[in-house]
Amino acid sequence: MNFLKKDSLYSIGLLGIPLVLFSLGLVVLSSASQSFIGENYFLKQILAFFLAVFFGTLAFFLNWEYLRRWSLLFLICSFALLLIVFIPGVGLKINGARRWFSLGLFNVQISEMAKLALVFFLADYFDKRQRQLSDLRVSFFIPMGIVAAFCGVVFVEPDFGTAFLLGLTGFSMIFIMGIPWRYLIGTIGLGGGVFVLGVYLDPIRFNRILAFLDVEGNKFTTSYQLWQSFLGFAAGGPWGVGLGNGRQQLHFLPEAHTDFIFPILSEELGGWIALIVVVLFAIFFLIGIIRLFRPKLFYFLFGFGLLLMMTFQALINFAVVTGIVPTKGMALPFISYGGSNLMSVCIALGILLSILKHAR
Repeated sequence: MNFLKKDSLYSIGLLGIPLVLFSLGLVVLSSASQSFIGENYFLKQILAFFLAVFFGTLAFFLNWEYLRRWSLLFLICSFALLLIVFIPGVGLKINGARRWFSLGLFNVQISEMAKLALVFFLADYFDKRQRQLSDLRVSFFIPMGIVAAFCGVVFVEPDFGTAFLLGLTGFSMIFIMGIPWRYLIGTIGLGGGVFVLGVYLDPIRFNRILAFLDVEGNKFTTSYQLWQSFLGFAAGGPWGVGLGNGRQQLHFLPEAHTDFIFPILSEELGGWIALIVVVLFAIFFLIGIIRLFRPKLFYFLFGFGLLLMMTFQALINFAVVTGIVPTKGMALPFISYGGSNLMSVCIALGILLSILKHAR
């Protein structure tokens, strides 16, 4: 009886924390979108939320144990869609990148769905091959090759942030299966080299790296966005300037409603609220990990991958807006504006809750 009570509390925490984060995001978005004439991002986000909740609920009621037989098909279809966006007239090109399909009211970013398909396949793949993990071809080279293929296509779009997230999540799932260190270190070195080469050959990303090395010296040019983020954190202090009173959302900070919504939150609601957001993500991850210690490997790996995907995405966003890593487009889960990302994390949450229910 006590176990069931504790189990219910964990589930409430896993569902309640995203709802709190989304509510905070809506509050900040209502302020950050005031300066956008002709665009009602607040209303669009609410519509996207109801759509995301519908698909998240559907994901919760699906039998993922049964759907495992089609994990490879899901993987192939998502990879094919990643390739199709490169076709002119089919894929939507925004800011020099081909990442989206247009569905009228919303643009769908295919890489968001590809993340789910990759995690699903890897969980099923390792669970079915537990007796073959001593064979490096099975346990390392094949899954790592699949992860590299997905990362490569997303990298070429170009979407360096999502490619890095895919690689980090996939690599972590392979790592937890006990692969020897020498192969992991070699993979990190090779992947890092390809990433550095890609940045060097891309003038926009290369300039971002140079600007990152001297933020203040480039605050009016290539580091403008990051510098305005710093000003937002500084202006807000511990208690904030009040909702709607921030300056950064008045077109001073680019992408204030998407990738850089966290500095707006900190400026208007205060540093303490921003710290609470970070703590909530940490609690969300810990609750998930505690609940995932169940006998079946498939459930653990699937849930572990989904948790990592959401947590790593939040950590990357925090690192970007605070200047720890160079600027890259990465939405803050549940908080940033964006239908595709909200859909992805809500589906991931629905799957996670479904996994934990069946894993009992």
